[in-house]
Amino acid sequence: MIRRVAALPALMLLLSCAQQTTPAPTSDDGLVAIGRTYINPGPGSGLETNFRNPYEGNALAQQQGMRLYTWYNCGGCHGSKGGGGMGPPLLDAAWIYGGDPVSIYESIMEGRPNGMPTWYGRIPDDEAWKIVAYIQSLAKASPEQGATPGPTQ
Repeated sequence: MIRRVAALPALMLLLSCAQQTTPAPTSDDGLVAIGRTYINPGPGSGLETNFRNPYEGNALAQQQGMRLYTWYNCGGCHGSKGGGGMGPPLLDAAWIYGGDPVSIYESIMEGRPNGMPTWYGRIPDDEAWKIVAYIQSLAKASPEQGATPGPTQ
């Protein structure tokens, strides 16, 4: 009997370590909620690199993203028009953690070392994606670089 009782915690530990695969959660409006990830510089967090922002190119979402950018005080670090300040600029092609939509979303939601706070649990996914749409529109409209955001090599 003692062996069975002693084996129970080990069995529970083994069962808890088994990998589980679950589909990506989606909200009622069909937006994909990207899961929490490890923070690594550059692109390639292990998520789909061809994932597109559901609001990319949507003028209304970009306008709402601009309002949210101001509302959440992103401009306090990145400049009111994304030109940079205490935080890096959002207009050029040099992005430490990748400039693709998923990397931008991860930077917002997960935060980054040395300054970028995490907004996970504070900003709903749809608002984060609208901010991403606004940031993408900033880079595309920038006459300085003429380039869309991309990874730093």
